[in-house]
Amino acid sequence: HVRGAHDHLAQHDRPAAEANAGGLNLDALRRNVERTSAAKADAAAAPVEDAEPRRFAIRRFQVEGGSARIDATAVGGEVEEIALSGFSLLDLGGSRGTTPGAIGKRILEAWLRHLVLAIGRHQAGRALDDVIEEGKQKLGEALKDLFE
Repeated sequence: HVRGAHDHLAQHDRPAAEANAGGLNLDALRRNVERTSAAKADAAAAPVEDAEPRRFAIRRFQVEGGSARIDATAVGGEVEEIALSGFSLLDLGGSRGTTPGAIGKRILEAWLRHLVLAIGRHQAGRALDDVIEEGKQKLGEALKDLFE
């Protein structure tokens, strides 16, 4: 028996990413999620050992946009706020449904991947801005030398 096949809406809850010498705290969280199987999560939540696990299906899981706080002060960086776009997951559980642990793991993996990609795009954009600014300065100096 499959419960629900509903649409669900969630919001980013202003996650915080911290960078230190060991990397991003989100990388450690992602590794922990990958090590924890959905079966372990389901077993921990199961009320009766012999009962058939409850199965759920979610037609569409939508996460609205929001923001994230990035703290890179431990590695000489700054604290910044970045915008996060929304994302959707479709057909969680499929036609047969799946366990809450499997659905939760899939949602968390997608959310972490989305957050890490947003941080990477932000950092790449900053690096590109720095290169452009450096190029402008060099061009300005070259033009100044040319007309002196």
